[in-house]
Amino acid sequence: MPQTRPAKPSDILGILALQSRNLLSNLSEAEQKNGFVITAFTVAQIEELLGYGGVFVAVDTSANAQSEIVIGYALTGTWAFFAQWPIFPFMLGRLPALDFSGREISFLS
Repeated sequence: MPQTRPAKPSDILGILALQSRNLLSNLSEAEQKNGFVITAFTVAQIEELLGYGGVFVAVDTSANAQSEIVIGYALTGTWAFFAQWPIFPFMLGRLPALDFSGREISFLS
């Protein structure tokens, strides 16, 4: 049964394996239709996020899994951290033009 929890350093290899299996550059056009990951994180970057509790995983803990297998992950961090990839400043730039149920969407820098 899948469980979610804060990640541990021992989860990094599982995160990287899942990332690789779903990275846009590693997928055929047909595979991309099921979704993909654009940003490839390094071990050092994941370790940095782990340092302040910004990594969460979903793991398969079913009886037929001999050990926990990372089946999902979420990485959280500061906007300053994510600014190193162009997609994130682009997304932030779009926020002032968006609303949710009539409420302005904003962010803290």
